[in-house]
Amino acid sequence: MRLLAGDIGGTNARLVSYEVPDDFDFSDLSLLGKHRIVFQWNYKNEDFPSFSDVLLTFLAEPLNVGPPFDACCFAVAGPVVNNQINFTNRDGWIIDRQTIQDEFQIKRVQLVNDFVASGYGLLALSDEEVITLQPGKKREDAPIALVGAGTGLGECFLSPASGSHSRLTAYPSEGGHVEFAPRSVVEEELLRYLQDNLGPELARSAGTSLNSTKKANSSPSPNGHGSQSPKLPLSEALTADRARMSVERVVSGGGLENIYNFLRERHPEMVDSRLDEEYNESSERGRLIGKHQYNYPLFRYALEIMFGIYGSEVGNVALKYLPTAGLYIAGRDRAKKCRVDEESRLALYGAFPRERTYVEYNDRLSRSRCYEGGSRSSWCAHCRELARTRDFE
Repeated sequence: MRLLAGDIGGTNARLVSYEVPDDFDFSDLSLLGKHRIVFQWNYKNEDFPSFSDVLLTFLAEPLNVGPPFDACCFAVAGPVVNNQINFTNRDGWIIDRQTIQDEFQIKRVQLVNDFVASGYGLLALSDEEVITLQPGKKREDAPIALVGAGTGLGECFLSPASGSHSRLTAYPSEGGHVEFAPRSVVEEELLRYLQDNLGPELARSAGTSLNSTKKANSSPSPNGHGSQSPKLPLSEALTADRARMSVERVVSGGGLENIYNFLRERHPEMVDSRLDEEYNESSERGRLIGKHQYNYPLFRYALEIMFGIYGSEVGNVALKYLPTAGLYIAGRDRAKKCRVDEESRLALYGAFPRERTYVEYNDRLSRSRCYEGGSRSSWCAHCRELARTRDFE
């Protein structure tokens, strides 16, 4: 049986072709690794005008030439609506299930949210593939939560059926789009910077406008003593005069760049002209910041701010889902960062909320394991879907 899986994010398209026996039992979790990889490759989305062009390139590889694939599953970055995904982080990219079936003669095509796929990917992890940031007491009948920053900030949770982890179902979430809530003076200034610099463009893209802040003149009080603020109509009081800014804008995608741009305006005396010029000319600025963080204090400061805000959101995820069966942090770059950088790990952990209810709950939380997902997650989701339906010939 010829199968195709892919992890299609906002920046990369990771595709892999497999072969499994015709009688393969997709419902047996112990068999998830018992397949033969035929070919795999990672493509940069910016090099292709559409996903169909990526798929054409992949299928033209000599090892992939042959009969049509029996089934495929693509984990995609965004919500799947009516078997279609319109990428929020990649303009002009639309993946439609029926179009792929017709264009490439693939008998069965499944589209799933990328973090749903990553959730199923957790089921195939070995202990060697995770880094435990904090151990905890695991409850087998409890939910599992997953959060990960990449081009966007993804979140999902897995819930057991009938109180048993023998059958887990993953559910998508758009939790990464919750509002960024500053916790310090610096973060408050960062939020205002983002609102001033990104807000107008966000408003235009959303087809809305922002009210300008109005200063109301004081007016005499009815008894003639002092002054009082005029009463505003409820509609005006509830209308925001500042742009809504999600935490995703800070901890994923261009978030690290946004933080550095803010810091160099805030601390012009600390700017290293040579590295700043290299940053301005770089097409991979986030990678450059990580590479030179110990040579340039502003790069390091930007990373510390980002990991602190990221850690705060990870703590929020713990409060939202109560994942006493495990809280996982995914993402290739962030997982590598957790692996090699103890200081950033402490910044991430130190930002977890410390409210009393959370600390008491925290003692029972099997928390914080970093891992790298990728195309294997879509393979695991593929197995889950095929086990559930098995309606292709």
